[in-house]
Amino acid sequence: MANRIEYSVNMTPIKEVTFVIDYDNSNSDVTDVSGLSRSYIEPTIGGSLGGSGSVLADFTGVAKAYVNGNAGTLVATSKKFLIIKHTGKEYLSTSATETTAEDAEVTLSFAYVNGTPDPPVAASIQIAKLNIGEAICFPHPSFTITLASAGTADVALQYAWTAS
Repeated sequence: MANRIEYSVNMTPIKEVTFVIDYDNSNSDVTDVSGLSRSYIEPTIGGSLGGSGSVLADFTGVAKAYVNGNAGTLVATSKKFLIIKHTGKEYLSTSATETTAEDAEVTLSFAYVNGTPDPPVAASIQIAKLNIGEAICFPHPSFTITLASAGTADVALQYAWTAS
């Protein structure tokens, strides 16, 4: 077997509703379940959706560190794989987090340069927003990610990549 990074992504759409049932109060044999929540698979999607893959890597140019989610950037050009996770902690340095909890949402964006690859003017495109514990991965990324947290919170995002 070759050196590789194995990854998977999965989602299950759950819908939750609360039923209101009008009971005839004269029947004491009926258990009142009115107001209880029920969860079910959202019917349009109809089930879980996921995928997995494997990226061959020789693990040179490997990094694992923290970045400030309030004003950081990750240059992910020419990488084999990148994963970013919201730690729920305050940022201290590239090698450590504070013990202080930090729950601010962090927005991940990448910038188009004028005419590259396509738009006629420079633009910043939002990729995702991460909350505590959430993560996102990119097989074969080739862009620079700009990070911005809600307000002025210094949120620690942990990341790992391999260049080849």
